[in-house]
Amino acid sequence: MKQSVRKLKFIRKPIEIIKENKKAFILMNAIFYGLLLLTMIVTAIFPDLQAKTIDNANQQLSAPWLESTVVAAYTNGNVGLAGIYTFLVNLILGTFLSMTLPSLVIPFAGLIMGGYRAIFWGMTFAPLNGVTGLLPHYLTLLIEEQAYVIAMFAIVIQGRSFLFPRRIGLASRWNGYKQGLIQSAWLYLPVILLLVVGGVYEAIELIVLAPPGN
Repeated sequence: MKQSVRKLKFIRKPIEIIKENKKAFILMNAIFYGLLLLTMIVTAIFPDLQAKTIDNANQQLSAPWLESTVVAAYTNGNVGLAGIYTFLVNLILGTFLSMTLPSLVIPFAGLIMGGYRAIFWGMTFAPLNGVTGLLPHYLTLLIEEQAYVIAMFAIVIQGRSFLFPRRIGLASRWNGYKQGLIQSAWLYLPVILLLVVGGVYEAIELIVLAPPGN
């Protein structure tokens, strides 16, 4: 019975935080997807942007540690390992180190990386040659993008709690900082879940569902 209650709390608590801060959550979605769509439109007008962005991404993937882990797992067709590596890279590098951690030092700093991520994906996946071939990967993006949006939302909650503690009934910024940490930790539960699903699906999509020769 206690275990069931705990499981329900893991689900209920993040939803409660989102409901309590609904405007901030909607704003983060609007900013992220607005940037994404705007960048896709700009890339359709200036298609060279996509080629340059993809070249830059390939250069990043040529880093030795990425080639020996993530790239090797996809090249060798190891779905399980590819899914794990994709999840870990997105969680550790994509969200925590580049977004959440900087925001714990400078409030809201990680939002810049969240915006960059939207612009990068907008350039990379603008449907210049039609949308049909990209449809399977758009599902991957939708899953992973929502994880980044929730991470951005957690950054806003953390920053507001620290800078304006009286808004949540706390007397000091230190108490607000600690409360923001607790709420961020709860919000990381759906972030982790979405990135797990996204990592597994991306591995299946690129290894199992990919057309022959790709």
